[in-house]
Amino acid sequence: MTLITTVLAAGVVACQNVSEQTEDIEVIDFEKIAVKTELDKSEISESKTLDENVDVLSTKQRYESFLKGEEPLYFNQYMPNGYEAIQFEKTKGYTMSDLLTVLKDKYIDVDMDMEINYAYLDCGNDGVEELAIRFNGINVEGPEISTQVYVIKEIEGKLECCYYYETWSRSNTDINCYGYVTSNGSNGASNHGYDAGYIDADGKWNFIHYTEEEWNIDGLFIDETLGEVPEIAASKQYEGYIVVTTTRFEEILTDEDFYNMKNYYAYYVDGVEGDVYSEGIYKDIFDEAGVKMYRPEEIEAMILEKEASLGITEEIKQGAEVIWEIL
Repeated sequence: MTLITTVLAAGVVACQNVSEQTEDIEVIDFEKIAVKTELDKSEISESKTLDENVDVLSTKQRYESFLKGEEPLYFNQYMPNGYEAIQFEKTKGYTMSDLLTVLKDKYIDVDMDMEINYAYLDCGNDGVEELAIRFNGINVEGPEISTQVYVIKEIEGKLECCYYYETWSRSNTDINCYGYVTSNGSNGASNHGYDAGYIDADGKWNFIHYTEEEWNIDGLFIDETLGEVPEIAASKQYEGYIVVTTTRFEEILTDEDFYNMKNYYAYYVDGVEGDVYSEGIYKDIFDEAGVKMYRPEEIEAMILEKEASLGITEEIKQGAEVIWEIL
């Protein structure tokens, strides 16, 4: 047998062996696998949706349980820091009954049968509900004037306070359905303050700004930066009322914050038309005092920039009013 004949014969045998082996190999149907994979994905997706629904129901039930006086509220996320705010224990849970007892111990003549309201919010406009409760008639004023409000979110299986505010006859605060908060109040006869903040989808309180207006220029003498302005203004002849605004973008939580906070000053002149910023008597007053002054529109641009950095959209700012129900 020649070499070529031997090789050909060997090749035939090899092909026969391979043919015989392929009879034992399972044929893979990739089309069936693709269909099964899609079915598995569908089942997983459906299961995940069911799980999410269970979580939502669980959160709503937890809120309802709190309103019934069963589920406790914690203050690990946010601690009230208002004028007469109660300092709660962080590690302790407070039921509705506990809160009422604390209020009675803190304030005079608290009516334990006071009207309590509740409402559901959607902080951050993410479709997940938060709860707000409002106690009416706290302190020495009537129920229509004096209130305390706690905003609550379910976080990792616990109810956490994520914001708190209070109102009375000289201070008003509003929160809309998306957690955007605006407040204003009197600081005295000629001074009025405004501020804004935002509770995001994670239940985090985000301070935006605080601005106050001083209508009595003589009242600026107590300000370390503006202290020379009244004397300089008194030496000038001008028309209208110079209104000075002070804006800050960090929240004051301690005395140290107050003295170290960066302030942005602006002014406008009530009763005078035209440009009062470029040149003239009004600009001269602040230039002589050595105070850096911004135009009101520049301060407004800073506020809008801060809001944009926090993800606050116009839709969130224009959210509907909260609908309060009686508990």
